[in-house]
Amino acid sequence: MGKEEVDFIIKGEYVLTMTDAEGPLLDGAVAVRDGSIVDVGLSLDIEGRYLPDKILGGSGKAVMPGLVNTHTHAAMVYFRGMADDLPLRVWLEDNIWPAEARWLSPDFVRDATELACLEMLKAGVTLYNDMYFFEDASAEGIKRLGIRAVLGAGILDFPTATARNTAEYFEKAEDFIKRWIGDELITPSIAPHAPYTCSPGTYRRALAIGEQYNIPVHTHLCETRWEVEEIKKLYGRTPIEHLDSCGLLNSRVVAA
Repeated sequence: MGKEEVDFIIKGEYVLTMTDAEGPLLDGAVAVRDGSIVDVGLSLDIEGRYLPDKILGGSGKAVMPGLVNTHTHAAMVYFRGMADDLPLRVWLEDNIWPAEARWLSPDFVRDATELACLEMLKAGVTLYNDMYFFEDASAEGIKRLGIRAVLGAGILDFPTATARNTAEYFEKAEDFIKRWIGDELITPSIAPHAPYTCSPGTYRRALAIGEQYNIPVHTHLCETRWEVEEIKKLYGRTPIEHLDSCGLLNSRVVAA
């Protein structure tokens, strides 16, 4: 009986199967065909059963599922080093938001996202959870590179290069969600920025959209001591209590 053809075999000194088996496979291999894993086992057994177009990995390598980065603003890689070691509020209000107002565009986001994705792939990240603007442009770069992403359409209660008001943010977010829902690489999400930039009404509407389309809701929460004190002044409760009052402490929400 001849060997079964596969696209490639990935060999590793260690293969982390993420099953109930005790420890990693030593000198293991993974056979892949048409983008799916067809077999995992000892390297000698896998090479005995399958005929690959190519063999990857080998001695000194570990084979494992891709890592997941659960909170990113991928396109902000282009702002790297622009304003370091500052309190978050100063960093945002005096540096990042003015820079975004000046430079942000679909082309900027597309190019920067591709760079960020290449860096993530090089580090073993194959899925990331993003929150930013012009996410259609991000999606174009992602489709070219083949990484997976949850892309959150950013929502704020003040104007930016993306939208003039809250209603326009939501309109564009829903258009984005409808375009990409069901895609094999991209999962759209809704991303109200933070308790200090979004009203309770904005949060509740974002949650309603998440429930309507059965997608995640992505937000910031308790980033700094300033935020905690500011939300206490505004609403008489901590940021976590505040989001709970808006209905956002549930399994749909990712808070960073």
